[in-house]
Amino acid sequence: MLDNFEDFIYNCDSDIVCHKMLLALKKGKTLTEAAREVMDSLDGAFSVTGITATANFSRLKTPME
Repeated sequence: MLDNFEDFIYNCDSDIVCHKMLLALKKGKTLTEAAREVMDSLDGAFSVTGITATANFSRLKTPME
């Protein structure tokens, strides 16, 4: 996994989440599959929102325990 982050500079956690999402999409995963892969790889509380090119809105957050 670290090979995918070579020369990657980030300013905040959001940059890492976006980069991981792009890597999953680049592997051919659907948006839903990529989101699940990224969510499963993260620890702690987080939320992500996004809008697709066709104006579909999506939101992800850690489940309430």
